[in-house]
Amino acid sequence: MKHKARLCASAAALSLGMALGVPNVQQAGAQQPAAKPAPIWVKVCEAVTVNEPDPKDAKKPIQTKRSICHTHHERLDASSGTVMVSVAIREVEGVEKKAFMLMLPLGMAIQPGVQIGLYPPDMWAAIQKGAEVDISKMEALKLGYTLCLPSGCSAELDATPELLKKLQGSGGLIAFAVNAGGAPTAFPAPLTGFSEALTGPPVDKAVYDKDRQKFLDQLNQNRKAMADEFRKQNQDLQSIAPKPRPDSAAAPAAPVPATTAPAAKKP
Repeated sequence: MKHKARLCASAAALSLGMALGVPNVQQAGAQQPAAKPAPIWVKVCEAVTVNEPDPKDAKKPIQTKRSICHTHHERLDASSGTVMVSVAIREVEGVEKKAFMLMLPLGMAIQPGVQIGLYPPDMWAAIQKGAEVDISKMEALKLGYTLCLPSGCSAELDATPELLKKLQGSGGLIAFAVNAGGAPTAFPAPLTGFSEALTGPPVDKAVYDKDRQKFLDQLNQNRKAMADEFRKQNQDLQSIAPKPRPDSAAAPAAPVPATTAPAAKKP
């Protein structure tokens, strides 16, 4: 079956990795190399405190620090700053299993869940050009939603070695969901740089968080500027709007003639 993929990502959607300069650490006074595009995928790790059962007493939890890493791609809507699609691999120190995580915006139907298609590099390149591709032999991943928060709804499954190998060998993926109106909606995510981010060292989380906040602040400033410009244009249009013509105004009501009460008859 030939299928022409229609990628429903907004033209105003931005890849957060591409928008952020992560990582961009240079020594002062050193010769500046040619600028390279920021990675589409990044790995961010942090140490967190988790409660685990005490081997000696299962009813008594003990606190342990573990490193949790997310190799992720995030695409934001430039007009609102909301997450359009987020894809990540979660790794927990000391835990063999990894998790494949996906988050889509609110407004999707929960019951159908999500289906994900993994596209080989040549097929992904064809999709970017709007060409028709044969998906009859493609295997779809099926995920059910596990949690919904104000930021979006999440779905996940085990990231087996087989799945990781497929992700590393693919050019991109498309998550297919059904919106509240019953219409299928596609959320694409490129896999360029995924393998390098997954197997490479993490970026500096403090630098990444700082750059991410700068990016979100810039989006807020852009939205405010757009709103101010819209109000100004609306005021300008109101100032040049035609005024009502005098002859089209409603005529004043005719005055009611004064009347006198009839004189009382003499007896």
